[in-house]
Amino acid sequence: MRMVNKQELKPGLVVFQRSDVNHKDWYCRIKVPDQDRYKRGSLRTTNLNAAQEMAFKHETRMHIK
Repeated sequence: MRMVNKQELKPGLVVFQRSDVNHKDWYCRIKVPDQDRYKRGSLRTTNLNAAQEMAFKHETRMHIK
């Protein structure tokens, strides 16, 4: 998997598109608190502004869990 159009929203939170798929959906990568790993997932949107908002919501949910 290769990240393209990578944008770091804040340390530990990145939105990006993948070069190995045929669609233009955005993905997010979130640093797992207190661990040396990341959680990745599809945001299922091609709109950058919507993807950024959803990424912040996913990060908030991760910190609550």
